Amino acid sequence: MSELTPAQAYEKYLALKWHFTTEKYDYFKYQGKIKKNILDTLESKPYKYSFFKLAKKDNVEGFLISNMLSNPNVWIGELVNNKKYTEIYENWKKRKESLTYEFTKDLEQLDPDLYTNLKVVDGEHPILLKLILREKISLETFTIITHLCNISNYWNKQIKDKIIYPSIKLKVQKYYKFITYDTAKFKKIILEKFYE
Repeated sequence: MSELTPAQAYEKYLALKWHFTTEKYDYFKYQGKIKKNILDTLESKPYKYSFFKLAKKDNVEGFLISNMLSNPNVWIGELVNNKKYTEIYENWKKRKESLTYEFTKDLEQLDPDLYTNLKVVDGEHPILLKLILREKISLETFTIITHLCNISNYWNKQIKDKIIYPSIKLKVQKYYKFITYDTAKFKKIILEKFYE
């Protein structure tokens, strides 16, 4: 992958930050582009040299996505100077590279009855949501299951929590298009796990 310029790294950082923190900006719709007058401000920023470091990363987009999932408001100076963020990226990369294995392994954490995992009782968090909040399953697994089971409309109506659930819902909506997987294959894994 070719190295980005600091200005390109700045644009990618802003675009992904806006994507993961706001409902209005969509990284895919705008193809990761930001208005030029905003980008022109890089030279006046005291932390502009952090974007020189960011631009040298092998996979700037992946590095930013993985860390913004963890903390969308992470400061650029900390992001490029703290080994913790490289570890977050490496762990994310491993999960993506072994997505089928991780997904299958995560399914073992669920109740044997698929419906029980998704059911909202008295407006409380369903089992699947509790598992992601306790970090017992990956965000990728949670995102894939919620999309394949088309559960969000039901949860939106039934879950009473107006703080934690909406933030997870936004994260999943924003992250989904970044996850590449074979829909038919993952549906089959779910069917084999819960219905055979």
